[in-house]
Amino acid sequence: MFGALRDTLYGITSCCFPNPTLHINRRTFKVVKLLGEGGFSFVYLVQDVSTGRQFALKKIRCPFGSEAVADAMREVEMYRMFQHENIIKVVVSIAVGWGWGSIGR
Repeated sequence: MFGALRDTLYGITSCCFPNPTLHINRRTFKVVKLLGEGGFSFVYLVQDVSTGRQFALKKIRCPFGSEAVADAMREVEMYRMFQHENIIKVVVSIAVGWGWGSIGR
């Protein structure tokens, strides 16, 4: 619940505070802005600090345990199958949780 509250507060106040940075797979990204949100996910525009390249980062919350994580990872795998000029390509996926580390592809 805290994560959802934090994301909502960031979405409301992002114009007032410096952009946070994220460290993913030994790369640093700056959160530019919140692009949208759904029931269990938030999509951010992020920028790679070293290259300046921009990406859409989808954060999927899994509040219902390992089954929800498995569902989220299946969703990511389905995104990987889509190949169309109007659909953003999945570059990397990672699952991070409390006490069980991370899973990346």
